[in-house]
Amino acid sequence: MDYIQSFCSDIGSKRKTNQDSLALLKAETAYGDILLAVMCDGMGGHSEGELASKFCVTEMADWFRNAFPDILYAGVGPAALKNDWKHLLEDVNLLLFRYGEKYHSQLGSTMTACLFWGSQYFCVHVGDSRMYEISDEVLQVTRDHSWVEQEIAKGNLTREEAEHDRRRNILLECMGITDSVSMDFYTGEIIPDTVYLLCTDGFWHCQKPGEMKQLCRGETIHSNKELQDILENLVDMALDRGEKDNISVIGVVPKPDKETADGLQ
Repeated sequence: MDYIQSFCSDIGSKRKTNQDSLALLKAETAYGDILLAVMCDGMGGHSEGELASKFCVTEMADWFRNAFPDILYAGVGPAALKNDWKHLLEDVNLLLFRYGEKYHSQLGSTMTACLFWGSQYFCVHVGDSRMYEISDEVLQVTRDHSWVEQEIAKGNLTREEAEHDRRRNILLECMGITDSVSMDFYTGEIIPDTVYLLCTDGFWHCQKPGEMKQLCRGETIHSNKELQDILENLVDMALDRGEKDNISVIGVVPKPDKETADGLQ
């Protein structure tokens, strides 16, 4: 499987710093190309949100470079991957929490990471950043760890009400806020010409599924530059609609053959 890949990040209209952090890494192996995408949205005063999100991204990237090869070549599969990620995120969470205790501050970050490996993707998720799968429909892969999502599940709020509820930014899970963290795992089949997006809430707040579907047509995307233009267009739409938060998105389009038309791989 080959991958077209790109990302876009904007500070937004009101923020002084960009507290979103991301990574997009590819390994060329005997088993084919393997791709890791990581999206984190930091929170905390001054530069501490930026510190938290960068730390989460750096630790996941280091895992991909240094620990994942052992899993890959040992042939132990998804169960070992899930176990590795669980311990990694628990360790990162505790380090962030202890940093906050030491310096009398509260800092944290969401984390949504996806590994595209062989014929499947594997996603680990904490917070309200999201992963989408876009083909004939727009599928939200992840479930937000937020108060409004909990109330929707209980039947106390409609999705339309949640979009305008002043409590929509309250998170129930976040890296670094407490000394423990719960995470969700997702897996699915990698489908060629499907567009996979990882994004922060600043991106998805103002997006409409119909527009995402219309713009993100994987069969028409044949280069990183074409994907980049689409992501920038979506970010510009969010800015035009008044989004004040940092806005970040990663795009990945699997291709069965070498179809990339530029040298950005």
